[in-house]
Amino acid sequence: MWETPSYSLIIPLTCLIMAGKIHAQCEKPLVGEESALMWNFPEESTVAFTCSTGYRPVDSGASNSITCKEKQWTTLDLQCKKKSCGNPGEVSNGKYSIPDGIEFGATITVQCNEGYAVFGPKTRTCQENGWDGKPAVYELLKCLPPPAIQNGVFEPEDESYGYNDAVSYSCSRGYTLIGESTIVCSANGTFQHPPQCL
Repeated sequence: MWETPSYSLIIPLTCLIMAGKIHAQCEKPLVGEESALMWNFPEESTVAFTCSTGYRPVDSGASNSITCKEKQWTTLDLQCKKKSCGNPGEVSNGKYSIPDGIEFGATITVQCNEGYAVFGPKTRTCQENGWDGKPAVYELLKCLPPPAIQNGVFEPEDESYGYNDAVSYSCSRGYTLIGESTIVCSANGTFQHPPQCL
């Protein structure tokens, strides 16, 4: 007496049919948008599902399979939801903009505090195993040296100037300073316009 074979499959939201002795396994065949696959499953066939990449079961104890019984499939208990990458962490002198949450596929963007610049990638994406890349590194902005002026000097003369550093100008004897005597390294990496000595 012949018995109908049972079928057991593990699939990422697609189905694979296995019958007889298996020496190799094919992936689901590709079909065009205008056509669909048609399959018949014998009584007691079982199809198992798994969550797609970036998703996890809502209930780890839920059944992930359905069975063909009396021409009807049993109910699939497995439900999947996006994995969370968790808080990307605190950063000094800046923060992350998180417009779309912290779940799989979401992208966050670096925002610096005024006077700081970010070095390295400005975005991170939530992937299957967590946030890609490394936490952002923020450094104080540097300014080009203050501009020299005719008939005047500035102080202090330093090797480098950072955000909000100030220098003061003075004129040679016999010249009058026109404009602000003190200028500051601004957030765009340059000093404000210097005064003149006339």
